[in-house]
Amino acid sequence: MSALEDFGLTSDPFAITANDTSVHRWAGREHEKAILLDVVDSVRASDIGSSEFVVVHGEYGAGKSHALRYLTTKINEDEAAHYRGKAIYLQTVRVSQKVQFVEVYKVIVDQLGKGFFQSLASHISQQVNQAKVDYLSSAPAEVKPQLMADQTRHMNETLEQMAPKSAIPYIKLMMAASNGGIDRVWSFLRGEDQAFPEIGLSSRINNDYNAVATLAGVFKTMTARIGSMSPAYEAVYLFVDEQENLVEMKAVESIQLLQSFRELINQLPNYFCMIWGFSADAALIEAVLPSPILQRLTRKYVELPAMEAQEAKQFIREQLIGFRKPDFVPPNPYYPFSEEAIDAALERIIDMTPRNIFKVLRAVLERAIRRYDLVAPDAIDADLANKILDLQT
Repeated sequence: MSALEDFGLTSDPFAITANDTSVHRWAGREHEKAILLDVVDSVRASDIGSSEFVVVHGEYGAGKSHALRYLTTKINEDEAAHYRGKAIYLQTVRVSQKVQFVEVYKVIVDQLGKGFFQSLASHISQQVNQAKVDYLSSAPAEVKPQLMADQTRHMNETLEQMAPKSAIPYIKLMMAASNGGIDRVWSFLRGEDQAFPEIGLSSRINNDYNAVATLAGVFKTMTARIGSMSPAYEAVYLFVDEQENLVEMKAVESIQLLQSFRELINQLPNYFCMIWGFSADAALIEAVLPSPILQRLTRKYVELPAMEAQEAKQFIREQLIGFRKPDFVPPNPYYPFSEEAIDAALERIIDMTPRNIFKVLRAVLERAIRRYDLVAPDAIDADLANKILDLQT
């Protein structure tokens, strides 16, 4: 709908498949929003610093993807200075024909990208170098010359005293990257034919066990406090959508995948948040997820219910604001609709979910422009909306 620009819109505000776009606005469901914001805040090192594992669910189209992408955008973009975290959004775990955690791991690494690891390595190098200075200054006088003469010993002793033990191999991996080895490190992280036996990483990442260990090690390194310097990130967030796909997997695949996620949770007791999105009710979730996974949930399920009419209208207003041209002043908050047209459209929707709202409004807007020759500055009125929707049912 190229004519949308004439109505002050940058693009289609009601596109249903937009999982690669940022989501800057949330409207309605304030209670659920407050719970999710408390979840993502609590894992930060400057807050409680715990780990959280939460399930968000609702019927198909209830807005789970919107919610997870909103949190991703908030952490990575809109309030990056507050969170100082890194959020990773996965649309699905079905990333290959045979579902394996090692394939999910590779998607995560590729999403982070080589540049991310270069930046992380630079920060880790600064942390380690400052920690080495601090450790040397506190060392006994007779030991200082030995440390200064043997840099490997100096770094090893510094890390043993000033870094989380389980993160040390991956801290050393980032040090290798910062010292000119980023290509080799990147190849290793992507599961290619590389290993680092000299720092205790002697196996290629080509199975679920090694993928879990490496991902946990990378996440720990991202949040590791080494000496007196602040960590690179206060928390790491993994948001996994469409987990109802577990139902359709072969039993052996889903069991192995869930075991890998369980082990990832076990290895990350701090500064880690994982939220899964399910298009399912609570009964189906409990039928799909084994008790070792359910026992690790840190909160009750967060259900996204259908909206009330006023919530839906607020949601539509906020959605349109997010797609307006910066200098455009609309004649009403719902433009290119009138408020009466919005009311008429919402009356036709039984289950008022974001997806259903988008489907109806997109159909009305598209047909008003293409079939009924709507042109700016005119707005869709209730009569036109009803005329279009009468032909849709």
